[in-house]
Amino acid sequence: MNWVKRIFGGSSSSQENSTTARPSRPLDSISRAAEIHRAELQQALTPEARQKAFSLWRRSIDAQAHDYADLILRHPQRDRIVQLEVDSFMRAYLNGYMAAQGWIDEQLALQSAFMLGRRLRDELRRLGLRIDSLSANLGTAIDQTLVAIVKSALSGEQ
Repeated sequence: MNWVKRIFGGSSSSQENSTTARPSRPLDSISRAAEIHRAELQQALTPEARQKAFSLWRRSIDAQAHDYADLILRHPQRDRIVQLEVDSFMRAYLNGYMAAQGWIDEQLALQSAFMLGRRLRDELRRLGLRIDSLSANLGTAIDQTLVAIVKSALSGEQ
């Protein structure tokens, strides 16, 4: 499975593939770095790295947002929800890894955790998951967990 391609997508534009093209938005630099370093990122996704990210996610969600975890277990699209979660926390890990390598700015990697959390919550709402009726701290729990995953990758923890 090509995690990096699935998580970050691919680009077909020659301008996007050019190493001299300048990102027009800060988040473009994340996608650009992922495209340039696709092979290195694929190698960085070791079973240990994936397990660390998954463990951080699961422990935090189970402890801080158990009502959300319970809701997912009963939802008919549980597999799709889990895939959205995995994409979010693995992208957070890879953003931290890219920052640790100096390919993107560390602050940008940390800020991306909040954007990933927002995107995850928006996707969950689109699937009909009633997350707004859950604990008021769900958004904070998700965002803080994604920040912890970014920091874990920044520090090189396995």
